[in-house]
Amino acid sequence: MEYEQTCFFSGHRRLPDDPRLLPALEDAIRRASGAGCRRFLCGGALGFDTLTAQTLLRLRKQQNLRLCLVLPCRGQERAWPQADQETYWEILRQADEWEFLQGDYTPGCMLRRNRVMASRSGRGLFLWDGRKSGGTAYTLRYFRLLGEARPVLWENLWPPR
Repeated sequence: MEYEQTCFFSGHRRLPDDPRLLPALEDAIRRASGAGCRRFLCGGALGFDTLTAQTLLRLRKQQNLRLCLVLPCRGQERAWPQADQETYWEILRQADEWEFLQGDYTPGCMLRRNRVMASRSGRGLFLWDGRKSGGTAYTLRYFRLLGEARPVLWENLWPPR
């Protein structure tokens, strides 16, 4: 599927305690779908990735969407609390596609995952609080650089509206 029909997510592990976040995410997914996105890439991390995957699983039947997990390495969930591991495995079972980019964890594998998702997408949905450092800020900068060579659209869901 072409990158124009693909959207990816990047956001923080700690979610704001704001009841507007989920409706804002659902609206953003619907707008992306309305613009032709059918394939949605998610990195499988805690926080925003988990929320987006669960939301896509709920919405995909209504809107013919595909949840595709791009996972940095096997076993990324091993150190997580048991309940989070079970949620991760359930998302993996229900995803339309999934791939591990490498076997074992190495420094930088999470950033590599983010670059792969951005490179495959024409649209990005972010939960970015404005910090200049960290994975979400890095990924947004990388995606915007891709926009110098091809059209990309991005939206920040922070703060939720």
